[in-house]
This record gives sequence, C-alpha cells and structure tokens, in this order.
Amino acid sequence: MLKLTTTEKAMLFCLKNLIWFINIGLFTIFSVSIPGFLSLKNLNFIFYLSSLMGFIVLGESLVVLIGQMDLSLARLAGFSAMIVGYLSGILFLIPDWATIPLLLLISAFLGMVNGLLIYKLKLNSFLVTLSTYLIFSWGTYQIRDLPIVSIPAILTVLGRARIGGVYFASILFILTVAIAYFILNHTRYGRRVYQVGGNPDAARMLGISVERVGIIVFTVAGFLAGISGLLYIGYLGCITSTIGEGLIFLVFAAIFLGGVSLRGGVGSVTDVLGGIILLGIIDAAVTMMLVSPYMRGILSGVILILAILVNKMKGQLIDRILMPR
Repeated sequence: MLKLTTTEKAMLFCLKNLIWFINIGLFTIFSVSIPGFLSLKNLNFIFYLSSLMGFIVLGESLVVLIGQMDLSLARLAGFSAMIVGYLSGILFLIPDWATIPLLLLISAFLGMVNGLLIYKLKLNSFLVTLSTYLIFSWGTYQIRDLPIVSIPAILTVLGRARIGGVYFASILFILTVAIAYFILNHTRYGRRVYQVGGNPDAARMLGISVERVGIIVFTVAGFLAGISGLLYIGYLGCITSTIGEGLIFLVFAAIFLGGVSLRGGVGSVTDVLGGIILLGIIDAAVTMMLVSPYMRGILSGVILILAILVNKMKGQLIDRILMPR
C-alpha cells in the first residue's frame, strides 16, 4: 500500500477539491472589486442562473462518465421547448396541464434516440450528436424563428417560483444533484456507469449490458435537458429559438472544471457542481461589469481552454503523487 507524507496528503486534498478553492478565490476577488457583488440577493441569483444550465451539465456529465459525448444536449432543451410551445401557444392542440409532462417526455425520447443510434447502430457519439445538434438547432428555427409569447402560464411557473425567497429552480437542482450523487455512489447502477466508462470490455465480461446502461444514460440526460429547457422558459417568460444556443461550450467547461475525464469512468457530481457554480460566479461578474456579448463569447472560449488545461494538469499531478515509488 502506497504511503503518503503529510505534505502529499495535503496536496492531494487540495487537488481533488481544486474547483472549490478556485470558487472561493474568485468569489473573494469579485466581492472586493465589484460593488454589490457580495449580497444575499446576488448570491441567490448566481445560484439561480447556475441551476438553469446545471441540469444540462449534470446530464452531460453522466454521458461523459460512460465515455461518450453529446453535443446536442443544449439544443435538445430548446427544441423540446419549441415543439411544446408551438403545439400549445400557437396551434392550441394540447391542454395546459399536459405541456410540462409532454416537454419532458419529448426531451427524454430525443435523448433515447441518440442512445439508440450510438449503441444499437454502433455509431460514433461525436458524429451522431453533431448531426442531431444540427437537426435540433435548425428544426427549432424551422418550427418558428420568432419568440412564442402567448404560452400557458404553467410553463413559466417552475422557472419563476420562489420558496422563502429562494428560487424553486435552485432547490430542485440541489435535490437532483443529491439524487444523482446517491445513485452514482451507493447503487449498483451507479457502479455500472463508472465500470462502463472505465472499461466497457471488462464491464461486458462482468455481465453488464453496456448498451442498456448507455441508452438509459442518454435518456436521462435528455430528460434533464428538458428540465433545463422548462426552467429557461420561466426565466425568459417566453419560448425563443435561441434557448440552449451556444451553451454546450460552457457545459463542457463546467464538466472539465469539475474534473470529469473525457476518457470516462472518472468524475464526481459534487465537483461538477463546483464547476457549475464557478461559471455562475463568472457570469454574474461579467454581467455586473457590463461586458459586451461579443467579449462574453470570447471569454467562453478562453474558459473552455483553461478548463481543459486545468483538468489535464490536475490529473497529471494526482498521478505523480500516487505513482508507486
């Protein structure tokens, strides 16, 4: 058994919890340099914004944990929302009470389609989801390129509701993270997710149905993206064709900052939560500093590159510490 010195144990602890130290550091810097940043109202709003995107990040994290990739997830959220908005707000074909279940059902179905294409037809996940990204993106514009304002009130309730001053979206997200953490760390299915991501061939030898695990993960990821789409409707107060547009880059940034490996089988939901919160802090800061949309786009790319570098360096340092001597 490898014996570590006190210094190595301290370094390992810092590296494994690096995202939280970065959060504390950035939050402290912004609190000192931006007036009004350190306030309960702003903290509440930061976590609210983080939660809107957080469901997509959580879904993508599950996909990456099994060693796959889903480029379409953010646009899937917008496409599902647009379909339901058009059916209920323009054509009036479905009753109000059915809008939320239908939106979640459609998003889960679209996620399952991705999974079936990848696991049943043995297609590359990058190429499949790149294709469905284009389908969802341009399909959204094909249905309607103008905002749908006349939508059932029930569609906006969850994204706007507050409980004791705290946004319901934030509470729902924390509960979802807790459920995901329990499933991944304390259930047989959670262990199978890590086993499939770590070594699918070995998982098959253990009698695990890699295809079944993968299809379920893609379906769940689609369902979580649907929740995000629903919350964005409440946040915007309407359904626009831009829901989820360009969001996938920040989603991957949050995942990499959270330490999830693209190779699969490595990652923690709690660290991914840290990556989501970090992006929420940065988003709130650039908003309060009135940074232009173009610079924010550039910043998104820079953050993604930095996230990849941080993830790589973190992994290398941990391997160096744990390397047998």
